[in-house]
Amino acid sequence: MKKLIVVPIFFLACTIVSAQKFELGPKAGINISNFSKSNAGSSTLVGLHLGGFMAFKLGDNFAIQPEVLFSTQGAKYDSINFKELKANYLNIPVLAQLRMPGGLYLETGPQVGILVSKKVPNQTIEDTYENLDWSWAFGLGLRSKMGLGFSARYNLGLTKIRKDIGVNSFEKDAKNSVFQVGLFFNLVH
Repeated sequence: MKKLIVVPIFFLACTIVSAQKFELGPKAGINISNFSKSNAGSSTLVGLHLGGFMAFKLGDNFAIQPEVLFSTQGAKYDSINFKELKANYLNIPVLAQLRMPGGLYLETGPQVGILVSKKVPNQTIEDTYENLDWSWAFGLGLRSKMGLGFSARYNLGLTKIRKDIGVNSFEKDAKNSVFQVGLFFNLVH
C-alpha cells in the first residue's frame, strides 16, 4: 500500500518541479454509468462527479492533469427484486493531455477509484465488493480563455467490481463503464 501512495507522490513532485505553468480549479458534472460484462441485464444509472484538478503544462501542447473526484457509479435493474447497485468512489485519474490551438484538448490516462460507500441489495453481494477500481480514461474537452471549460470522458473499467470468491455468481465479471460530461473552471491560468 505504501508503494501505491509513494510512487504517484514522487511522480507528482517531479512534474511540479519541471512544470512551466500550472492550472487549478473545481470540476463537476454528470456520470452515466453501467456495468460491462453484466450477466443480469443492467441499464444505465445517472450519478454525479465533483472535485478538482491541477494541471501542469509541459510546453505549449502537453500537460499532465491529476484530479480528485467524488463519483457515483453503478447500474439499474428492472428484471430482478431490487432496483440498483450504486457505489461512491474517490477517483484519482492522472491524465496526459494533448492541447491544440483554440482550447481543444485530448486526454488519456489511468485512474484508481477508492470505494467510499455502496448501496447494494443484500449482504452477500456487499461483502464481495472490491475496495479498488482501476480504469483507463479517454476524453476530450474545450478550455476557454476566461477559464471556463467543458469535458467529456469515458472511463473503461479494467478490474471487476466484485471479488472472485465463488460465493455468488451475480455480476461476478462486471466492470464499471462510466461516461462523464462536466464543466470546470481554471482559478489559476
